[in-house]
Amino acid sequence: MKKVMLFLVTVIMISVSACQPEMEMTTLPEPVPYQNLSPSSHDLSISLEETDFSGPPEILNITLKNSGDKLYHYGMFYQLEYKIDGMWYIIPYNDNIFAKYPDFRNTGRMIKPQATVLQTYTPDELDLHLSAGEYRLVKTFIYADSSYTVTIAAPFQIY
Repeated sequence: MKKVMLFLVTVIMISVSACQPEMEMTTLPEPVPYQNLSPSSHDLSISLEETDFSGPPEILNITLKNSGDKLYHYGMFYQLEYKIDGMWYIIPYNDNIFAKYPDFRNTGRMIKPQATVLQTYTPDELDLHLSAGEYRLVKTFIYADSSYTVTIAAPFQIY
């Protein structure tokens, strides 16, 4: 009798959890002010090895390219954004991510003129659990001083 009850409880729990609606992504309440970002600007470009995923990606392989003659500063940090009703919103990181990954910041590296850099972005390591939807990785580069920045974005889709 105990086994039958345990089995029934397990079946009910699985059934209830299967009927739950998909989790909505947690975003900041206001849309970002820069809705139209291109994957290239000012001789800098960003591209993803893959842009369509049939579930949450384990890893995103990113190519950054500087086809110009200026040296830019950048870092390991990427802003992740999610599209809701045609507008982009920031997906915030947990505060402990920056303590856990001190190199996850927007400075500390340089991309030389005519150089290509490969990076990876691993959502699970950053405590992000991505659901179906439209996303973009946003990267900001700094030239000479922080008053001159270039921001570009690489979109991707999870089905």
